[in-house]
Amino acid sequence: MMRILVAIDGSEHSEAALDEIANRHFSEDSEVRVISAVNLPMPLSAESLATSAGYHGELEKMEREQASRAIEKAAARLRESLEGCSVKITTEVLSGLPKRVILEEAEAFGADLIVVGSHGHGALERFLLGSVSQAVALHAKCSVEIVRSPEVKREVMRILVAIDGSEQSEAAVDEVAHWHYQADSEVRVISVVEPSYLPTTFPGDGVDMNVYAQIEKYAGEVARAAVEKAAAKLRAGGETQKVSVTTRVLSGSPKGVILAEAEAFGADLIVVGSHGHGMVERFLLGSVSQAVALHATCSVEIVRSPKTQTSESK
Repeated sequence: MMRILVAIDGSEHSEAALDEIANRHFSEDSEVRVISAVNLPMPLSAESLATSAGYHGELEKMEREQASRAIEKAAARLRESLEGCSVKITTEVLSGLPKRVILEEAEAFGADLIVVGSHGHGALERFLLGSVSQAVALHAKCSVEIVRSPEVKREVMRILVAIDGSEQSEAAVDEVAHWHYQADSEVRVISVVEPSYLPTTFPGDGVDMNVYAQIEKYAGEVARAAVEKAAAKLRAGGETQKVSVTTRVLSGSPKGVILAEAEAFGADLIVVGSHGHGMVERFLLGSVSQAVALHATCSVEIVRSPKTQTSESK
């Protein structure tokens, strides 16, 4: 059973988020909860509050009605797309700061995944601004997908999975392995090896350069083993769906390399672990996943392993 919280605002980015959910395959008895937040600015003074109380109340009523229509329309669309699946769909309009509302509702709902648009300027403006999606990605205790509306819609899905052999990246691979793909989709698994840097002001002064060469060689071997193991799991999961799985081991700064590879690959979605302290240390630190989510031109899912979610909630 999986619980997915979808936060929408009626913009093209939240429409893309709905498309993402509609095209996913869910386990039996999963639950999707669609929410929208109404957050009206309060008057600056008691005097202005008194004079604008009636207007403010009418505006809030109008915003809530508009939000209700938006989420009911979204729910109907999901029910139609997921017809035949035993997926429960619920909706609610909430009041308050969107960042706080989404995080609190995810906690109360017990969400495994939060899906948000990258920003919003639609029917409920100011709801899903970029700062909201970033705050949710940073503070959520579960996995988060930030959906960006694609410039070019392709029938073939391209997914870039960045791993490091850590528990978090293994959780990312496990999640992708259980997805239902469109036929002929492409998945590319990469790992990034950071070059070894000399801890001295004067390179070569009493330093055995072979030590650093051996460190990089070993890191490369570990990375290759990790991507091949991940690829084997993904190929097994997509065996009946004609999924193409390729692998690459790259060198450089993980943040820049992941973004560059996503661009070159034409990725529709980047999947990364929330952070990593595994075999290739310092690869997927939180700052890396956050940088990827912030700067990627495609959708990004940051996966937190169930163990991580449990430990963080204690």
